[in-house]
Amino acid sequence: MRDYTDYRGSVFDNEKKLWNKGTTSKLEFNYDELEDYKREILKNLILKNVNKKNKIKILDIETGNGFFATIMAEEGHDVTAIDSSSKTISSINSNNLSKNKVKINFKTMHKSSLDFKDKSFDLIISSNIVWKLQSPEISFREWRRVLKDDGVLVYFDSNWSTEENIEGRPLLDKEILRKSGFSDVSIEQNLYKLLWHEDGVLPYKPKSIFMVVAKK
Repeated sequence: MRDYTDYRGSVFDNEKKLWNKGTTSKLEFNYDELEDYKREILKNLILKNVNKKNKIKILDIETGNGFFATIMAEEGHDVTAIDSSSKTISSINSNNLSKNKVKINFKTMHKSSLDFKDKSFDLIISSNIVWKLQSPEISFREWRRVLKDDGVLVYFDSNWSTEENIEGRPLLDKEILRKSGFSDVSIEQNLYKLLWHEDGVLPYKPKSIFMVVAKK
């Protein structure tokens, strides 16, 4: 696969710089430490974007510790969770069987090359992954491919850039998602007010956390 610059062309060089400027390795939020009622808030934040009330098919991309896959499976949905690390998948699968005991289909798979048929899922979720994408438009197009016609992509991410730049994230996310074919993109910011107290569970204040909702 061609690299980011070759794929997007020189006209997007500045866009790539802006994207990389707003990222850092500090994006390791421990959602697993959230109190039960805040886990419910997080569930509702995600599921309010899906029109269907019955059981839906959900894909959790780069599942990590499996937190998001678990809270979706707790609601009775058909959840598939992928991660590029086979060790991660093996570990969380064992943990799920012994602790959470919810039905989740775990698979080892690269986040930008999905081994699923077109239009397979109603909802795709992801957390703290988009900032790591080297070629966001390529990944977004691939994610869109496996969404059903009325499917929705919901992801959580953050912009840790200290520079005040109106062209930075999450506005850049919105622009790239639209270029990738998503028809309706919305952003919800200041999520820390819902999920963390001022003295929260993290050693820093995650005030830049945002949620992006992109409809196919």
